[in-house]
Amino acid sequence: MSWSKRRAGAMALAMATAGCGFHPLYGSQTLAVPAGLEKTLATIRVARVADRQGQILTNQLTDALNPHGLSIAADYRLDVRLQVNTQNYDIRSDSTTGRSETTVTAMWALVRLSDSVPELSGTSKALTGHDVLIQEYNNVSSSLSDRDHALAEVAEDIETRLVLHFQDQNRS
Repeated sequence: MSWSKRRAGAMALAMATAGCGFHPLYGSQTLAVPAGLEKTLATIRVARVADRQGQILTNQLTDALNPHGLSIAADYRLDVRLQVNTQNYDIRSDSTTGRSETTVTAMWALVRLSDSVPELSGTSKALTGHDVLIQEYNNVSSSLSDRDHALAEVAEDIETRLVLHFQDQNRS
């Protein structure tokens, strides 16, 4: 088979999969925010969320919604209630835990500041886990990593929903 036929076949395959939602399994999966929505997202202020997990989520949301640190007056407030649960599963024959799972649930609401009416609300949830090892340091490190990954996943889900909401608003 000649190079031109292979190239044509590869181009046809690339074009066929481009519109079907195909994306690479590995690599960066950042959300492409349309240029017109950057300023709108920057008008959202994230209300403080209690505890250390809440601080991490607040920072992640603030960075995601206003990555360039634009100084724009707030039109919206994002209220988030966070719940983090850790459970141990897979009890071994020696009565020790074999697996630990962390569930992060965020109940959130986007509130218009002009009239204090919730414009959008939802629940975002993430589940992570790790095998429990004999070395306690590894378990502590894995638990913190689980928590951070789950919080990042929840923040990304909230950001995605907000972007979709404002895109729909701009279309109508």
